[in-house]
Amino acid sequence: MRKITRTALTATAVAATTVALTASPASAAVTSVDIDPTGSNISITATNVGNVIGANDRTGAALVCTSLVAQGEIPSGGPGLSPTGIAKVTSVTFSGCTVLGNPAVATANVSAANPWMLDVTDVTSGGETPGQLRGVDIHISVPALGCESDANGAGTAVGILPGIHVDRSGPGAPSQLKLPPPPNQGDNIELENVNDDCPDDIAADGDSVSVAGNLEITPGLTVLAT
Repeated sequence: MRKITRTALTATAVAATTVALTASPASAAVTSVDIDPTGSNISITATNVGNVIGANDRTGAALVCTSLVAQGEIPSGGPGLSPTGIAKVTSVTFSGCTVLGNPAVATANVSAANPWMLDVTDVTSGGETPGQLRGVDIHISVPALGCESDANGAGTAVGILPGIHVDRSGPGAPSQLKLPPPPNQGDNIELENVNDDCPDDIAADGDSVSVAGNLEITPGLTVLAT
């Protein structure tokens, strides 16, 4: 189950990342962030391009989801923003998920009252801005394998997923959120609450998870972190 959870986490991470960059504590190197478009309470949507994959680093078992849709909000767009909590993810929906070819259900523990927060973690270079999503927590179920588990932060830590935001190519174009393939430096996602019926060669408590995927964000953003 843990394995399943990790896979789910991967999907979740992708969704959250899609909304924007996120980070645990923002990098000390970043002092100010500019976001275009400007305004207040800007709604954003992130959707996957290609599969979203979350793989168990120990067993290789992976959760593969063909669809991920994340909804979020940028509280304030414009110049001189703080890199911490620059955006939030309020909804993540996965569909078309499988583990080892078996149907799986991934459910993100996220809502408007319990959002995943996005922080910028480093300065912008060549239109790309590093960030991380914090608060990632996903429940995964694979009935055919008898597996149930949760994917979130290691131990008592908050779940963190790193990503890279790529600026839109021009007005009206989407921007992108990239979740690099393994090894995904900076994530701390682990499986927990793996049920006893889940085979150890699929998942176990403490298994680490690597996430990979690409998301398109609309409306497209331009981000400059300095």
